[in-house]
Amino acid sequence: MTELIGDLHPMVVHFPIALLMTSVMCWLTQYLIKDTVSNTFFRITSAMTLKIGFLFSIVTYVTGYLHSMYWEPESLLDWHGYMALLLTIYAGVMSFLIYPASRYYWMWMVVLGILVGITGHYGGTLTHGPLF
Repeated sequence: MTELIGDLHPMVVHFPIALLMTSVMCWLTQYLIKDTVSNTFFRITSAMTLKIGFLFSIVTYVTGYLHSMYWEPESLLDWHGYMALLLTIYAGVMSFLIYPASRYYWMWMVVLGILVGITGHYGGTLTHGPLF
């Protein structure tokens, strides 16, 4: 049963990536647009995609952990797992503990985008090879 759930990881992994990066892009858009209506829309969309992305990143982390149990142990796989756990915790902290109107919220968003990129790069290297 755990192998079956772990095999779902390649299918579910892209959804939280898309949601978290959409959150970063919507936040950046609302930061650059001065129109009140558009600003509100992008701010709300950013917050909602961040929360939903966090919830799906939990599912993705669990499926990835179960999937990794059937791989040969290697350093890159470990780093991918550590970064995925860090990303999941970070997204949770951002979703529920950091206030979006905070003065330094932009730094939190930049780090979120970087964490998604690094974690995705490690995962892509695992599946597509070192030239990815």
